[in-house]
Amino acid sequence: MRSIRHILVPRDFSPPSEAALAVALRLAARADATLHLVHVDVLSEDPYGSPDDAAGLAARLRERLKGIVDHDRGDGTPFDPGSVRMEHAVFHEVAAGPTIARHAAEIGADLVVMGRHARRGVGRAVLGSIAEHLTREAPCPVATVVPARDTADDESRAYDDLPGVVLCAVDLSDASEAAVDLAAGLAEGLDARLDLLHAGSADSDARERVDALAARVADSVEVRSDIRNGSPTEAIAQAIAETPPDLVVVGRRAGMARLLGSVSERIVQTAATPIVVALEDRA
Repeated sequence: MRSIRHILVPRDFSPPSEAALAVALRLAARADATLHLVHVDVLSEDPYGSPDDAAGLAARLRERLKGIVDHDRGDGTPFDPGSVRMEHAVFHEVAAGPTIARHAAEIGADLVVMGRHARRGVGRAVLGSIAEHLTREAPCPVATVVPARDTADDESRAYDDLPGVVLCAVDLSDASEAAVDLAAGLAEGLDARLDLLHAGSADSDARERVDALAARVADSVEVRSDIRNGSPTEAIAQAIAETPPDLVVVGRRAGMARLLGSVSERIVQTAATPIVVALEDRA
């Protein structure tokens, strides 16, 4: 994977969207990338409104984007705000997902960072229609972010002093290879270390398979591997707490159109860390 040069952030001004912007600012600063902020005003009651009306709305939304970002950048961000290059775009379209995916392709985005809501009950297994669409259709990896329950604690983690780390959870299924390949590319693009984590059996066979996954990408990125006993979800949460990573990569089988595997589902819906879901056919 080439260096990460363009990071796209969809904005809808919601708390998850604000959390995604904060993460994207840190990643853009680490990678020396351009941040592309995009807002899609979805057509509803008047799809045939006059072009002048649409242009005026786009101008107002663009100014709102700039105003919010300028405030965020000057409000305790852990790096020089002037170090992040930014572009703004507003679209007036019938659907947000396809519009964002198309814009990602047009600008050559290397990563999309977008907010997600922490879901409970029946909706737990669903990423959300726009995030799900982008996970499947965007031309680059998609990281989803849920707002931290305690923002003060999250901001106190001093990301500027942390080593760059991409954490990849592997279950040794076929989906693990795609996850490791994607995680290694992201780690290389962010100039970060790749940490492979397997939770479950720590027998010699598991160790050999984890070592083989590490060797698969060792030529392109620094790799560390860890095998822990116990629940995969608990092991991943513990690893995140010990060394907060820039990104967490989890695998998902390509045939599962909307539902995640049980472990990936719990991580995606609860972790206040950026999560990238890797499909088997999108290494």
